[in-house]
Amino acid sequence: MNDPVCDLPWRIHWKLHRSDPAQHLDAVRECQPLSMVVEVDDPENLLPLGFPWSNTAVVVVLNGWKTVSGALPSAGIVRWEFPVAGPAEAEAAARRFFPDVSSSGAAFRWIPVKGALIDLPRMLELAIKEGCGLTLPNRPADDITAEEEDLLPGMEELTQSSLARLKKAAAQLGQDRLRVHDFILSAAMGLAGPEPLGCEAGNSQAFLDGEGTVYPCSSLLVKMGDLSGESFATIWAKPIRSRIRKDVSALPAVCTGCPVLKRCRGGCRGIVYHLRGHFGAPDLLCPVSYEDQE
Repeated sequence: MNDPVCDLPWRIHWKLHRSDPAQHLDAVRECQPLSMVVEVDDPENLLPLGFPWSNTAVVVVLNGWKTVSGALPSAGIVRWEFPVAGPAEAEAAARRFFPDVSSSGAAFRWIPVKGALIDLPRMLELAIKEGCGLTLPNRPADDITAEEEDLLPGMEELTQSSLARLKKAAAQLGQDRLRVHDFILSAAMGLAGPEPLGCEAGNSQAFLDGEGTVYPCSSLLVKMGDLSGESFATIWAKPIRSRIRKDVSALPAVCTGCPVLKRCRGGCRGIVYHLRGHFGAPDLLCPVSYEDQE
């Protein structure tokens, strides 16, 4: 896979958790990213960022929505996302915030675990009913360990009737409101993959934690640099970023010849790396069995 090399990240995922963004703010703004996902516990964490930014679309993930009181700011924010554990919490978030935040600028954010994938059609249908969006992010690396591998869902949890219901709801919700970061889930929904050329971790996309450490993606915590002493441009010119891009872009050998490869692009390389210790295994969500090939 030969993808265009980006000199700076176009998209930055910034997780602010009880940290002051001021010391890294100039370095982030210098990138002039086209889009940013900012994770906060409290809306007041956004004040030092000075939104709106010129030419930057901002999505805010409100992790602490259950304890927030008062109205949410709107300046410069195109979408509010509310992390939920399932349909019941999604309905609670809708009751709490949708009277104040236009449902067209809001979304449920849901990461299914083992045994919960069967709720996915219901989550899409709930988003349709509420007139909001649904985001299905990849599982973050700090929530991935070998001991928790059994918490990862498998496509076998979806019956044929569930898959049909899923595709119907996904088509009705539409890709403007439905954001799916996993290539295999995208394929199951009958959607085009989130990235035409495959995973963009460490290329057009970067993940930044509250301490200023830069990673390729929240699902791939391999340190590339630190904004406390470097700029994004310096980090993007490092050999470690080139090595990561080479590893992430290389498809697993067992995927060669697979009929769905053009759609799934090998799945999430970060989850595989953290669970297997290398990039060569197929995504654990893959519905195709490779047991005879390994």
